Amino acid sequence: MKRVIVLSNTVGREFSSPVKTTAIRSIGDTQVVSLLTSKDCDYIKLVDRIAKTSNNLFVDLEKKQPLNLKNELNQGGNLFQSISHAINTLKLNNKLNLYPIKLNDLTVSATWKHLNQEYQDISGLKIGLIGTGNIGSKLLYVLTESGVKVRCFNRDINKALNVVNSVILTKPREVISSPDVVRNIEHTMINTSALLIACSNLSEDLSDYIYLMNKKFRIYLIGHSLLKENSLKIFREKNIHIQRIDVGKELLSFVVGTLATNVYQVYGKKVNDGISLCSGGYIGEKGDLIVDDFENPKWYYSSCNGLGGVSYSEDVEGIKSINEFDRLYNF
Repeated sequence: MKRVIVLSNTVGREFSSPVKTTAIRSIGDTQVVSLLTSKDCDYIKLVDRIAKTSNNLFVDLEKKQPLNLKNELNQGGNLFQSISHAINTLKLNNKLNLYPIKLNDLTVSATWKHLNQEYQDISGLKIGLIGTGNIGSKLLYVLTESGVKVRCFNRDINKALNVVNSVILTKPREVISSPDVVRNIEHTMINTSALLIACSNLSEDLSDYIYLMNKKFRIYLIGHSLLKENSLKIFREKNIHIQRIDVGKELLSFVVGTLATNVYQVYGKKVNDGISLCSGGYIGEKGDLIVDDFENPKWYYSSCNGLGGVSYSEDVEGIKSINEFDRLYNF
């Protein structure tokens, strides 16, 4: 069993030990262990222990870390820099492979995929969103571009307005849906199909608004979102579907996919029998052939136009052309 460590740090959560295991997930021959570090963690000791049990370490690149008195000479600003510093200090660069990961982005992706699975077609769906912070704002972009009509609530209405305006200003003009800001939290539940809660500290008890929820209404908790006491019991009694978005499948997909494609390297250029081939995003000269793999070409895609773009042309002798699929799928 190949063990992979995923490391993040705490935000608003406390526990007694410097490191806390939050989940262990397995797929095939890969075991993924998720760890949380506290502000009192000694990264040198942690990295040394990780290197004895694993060769692959994924570290959250996004989250900022609090000041760490045990690492006073290394206040780089985020966990990834601190772990990288520890690896260099211990001279483990050849022993421990370090990969960046953005767990909040995986949470957004997992939520989007789950909604698609639940509703089949989310375009035109009306959903309420409580919280327009780090996760909520990113989710708002994804849902809006997918055609979802989102009603957003934030305790700071100016923050919600700024986020919504940025979505409207930056989304493609072809996207029909636009998000709305609502002033009252109950407006996120009126004539909507579901409620996404991306807010860790709710001041309201959502069960007070249960009469606004239709029979098929769904509630999804995202990240560290919490309910008020006894709310869950009331939702269960009234048969309101409620669940937390599980990021496990998305995490496994990212970790296993990253390791599996780590050996996939096709960037470069090569001249073969007088023909210049390039692949993997290499910008060739005008007339160079763009293929799937410049070292071992199996498919010809197009030709370089000399401007960083492509020019589609006829088949090239000796290499299969994607024009074959044009003929297959055109009618």
